[in-house]
Amino acid sequence: MTHVFIVNERTFNIHLQYMFAGTGYSTFQPTLNSLLPAKYTHENTFTGMIADISKVRNGDKVLFYVTGCKKFFGVFEIQGTPFFEPLNTNYLGVELDKYLPFRVKIKPYRVFAEGISEQIALDDIATINKPYEMCWSMIYRKLTGMRGCSFLTDFEMSKMESLLMSINNNQTLTGNAFCYDHTNYSVSISVNHFAYQGLTNQSLSINNRLSVVNGSHEGHVQAYITQNFDKDPLLIAKLFPTNTSKIWIGNEVICSVGEKRIDVLTIAETDREIQIRVIELKDERPLSSLITNQIPWYIKWVDQYIVPNLLVNNKPITIVPTIFAYEHKRNTVNKRAFDAAINNFNSQATTIGINASVGNIECIYYDRTQNPIKIY
Repeated sequence: MTHVFIVNERTFNIHLQYMFAGTGYSTFQPTLNSLLPAKYTHENTFTGMIADISKVRNGDKVLFYVTGCKKFFGVFEIQGTPFFEPLNTNYLGVELDKYLPFRVKIKPYRVFAEGISEQIALDDIATINKPYEMCWSMIYRKLTGMRGCSFLTDFEMSKMESLLMSINNNQTLTGNAFCYDHTNYSVSISVNHFAYQGLTNQSLSINNRLSVVNGSHEGHVQAYITQNFDKDPLLIAKLFPTNTSKIWIGNEVICSVGEKRIDVLTIAETDREIQIRVIELKDERPLSSLITNQIPWYIKWVDQYIVPNLLVNNKPITIVPTIFAYEHKRNTVNKRAFDAAINNFNSQATTIGINASVGNIECIYYDRTQNPIKIY
């Protein structure tokens, strides 16, 4: 996995010196101990940021996009797990001139002096043969102007690394101390080494919030998945094939210029197959319109924009549409319509995919009256 943190020139220098990445929401003070007011506007933003950074795993790769010079810099590596930084301590807050409550430590991986300009990374099509070869993850993010912690697919990261190596003549910087050169808009080796001395042990676990939140809580469920996709045995069994050796996961995956979003997208690879799971989250019992209106477009987009870049692996690829929601307990009109829509979709599933086969719709149900939530 590769994660992209959006920073400015001032904060980028601090991230380089102290080897950490982070994201936040202006000067708003979140709390891990109670839900947030304002009709859940802040609560949903808070849990969205938790979901974003909770995808990171030890050893994942990191790029920084610097807004001032509009360049991508890297490559760094995640070291440890994400943690919460309270506002009352706000370690390095003065140096950053902002509050970043969600943080994770990093270390050098292959650090290049020169960054890739936004135009070369996202706009230049000189070497593009097909639309799916463009870096859509960042293009869509730029269009929507959201998310301080985003992601790249493995294919997109491969292209980014190639561009970094090309512009830097395959030369990387040595050492463990770096800084940002504001004059030349580049990364330099620093003569000073700064150790990150803030606390790193405050967990971002969503479990307590998810068990007590009222009203909308799809974001909370999304955060539970990004935190536990490789930890909860029941969730692992539901999401991935047996003997999965490689997992990619994205949340709020934008799949159109109209800002349609796939709640969670996973790509699991075994020695024999690749399975892509398109997951639609609901904090209610699902309706038939979800299957007739949303799922087909998500599958079409994945088949056209994600699958072609995976064909090089020479493995069969299956797209599995998945609904993660509350179970219909009674035989209501909505349940019958939902079941009928599933049956109708499944009867045509084998005719839908062009580059990949499409499996039957699978439903994963959850009960959040327990802590942690029960998956079945």
